[in-house]
Amino acid sequence: MKTLVHATLVFIAVLIASDSSYAFGKRRSEPSESPIDFSIGPIAAGGDGCPTGTSVQYEQTGNEVTVRVRPADFDLDLNSGESGSALVRKGCALAIPVAHLSENSQVHMTSISFQGKYDIRASASAKIRIESFTNSDGPEQSRVVEIPLTDGTQDVSGDLKVVATDLTKTCNTDSQVLRLNSSAMIRAVEGTTQSGRSRMEVSEIVLTLRAEPCQK
Repeated sequence: MKTLVHATLVFIAVLIASDSSYAFGKRRSEPSESPIDFSIGPIAAGGDGCPTGTSVQYEQTGNEVTVRVRPADFDLDLNSGESGSALVRKGCALAIPVAHLSENSQVHMTSISFQGKYDIRASASAKIRIESFTNSDGPEQSRVVEIPLTDGTQDVSGDLKVVATDLTKTCNTDSQVLRLNSSAMIRAVEGTTQSGRSRMEVSEIVLTLRAEPCQK
């Protein structure tokens, strides 16, 4: 008999970058800082998970900017088994222009969260992947986060709450574009003969940016 686990889970992102840090959705306490001049936007969204109709809003409070993305079509549906599909994947890409940044300052992607729902059968596994970089560095120097949601051993369903911290930062560059590519994937377990329908819906992506003194 299959075990159905209903849970609201918070996942820690495992950063492949060497100077990674982890948090359960809580921002690390930092000393108060003087205001830093910088501007953000307009932010562009794209990809099959964030096509035309995707809502992108952002608000700046002091040195911090909160970006809220409500994807138009970030839904995944996989029917696994002998006659089903082997893989389904969708992505959302953000381009965030940064300008008028004060000297000896940086804009840091401090955290990103994904919210929604998921229902994954034991015949499949699921994960979210995040890649962040700047225009000047390119993807070759990106920071990558891969977050497994299931291990393909049991049915799992509940609210999707995934948090990753300490992403890309840009220092001493007056004009720059921060880029964030995220994707969600559901894959059938290799060799499975169990049929089952697995689903995932990403309803909101929240990104936090912070202007701060450059850190060497």
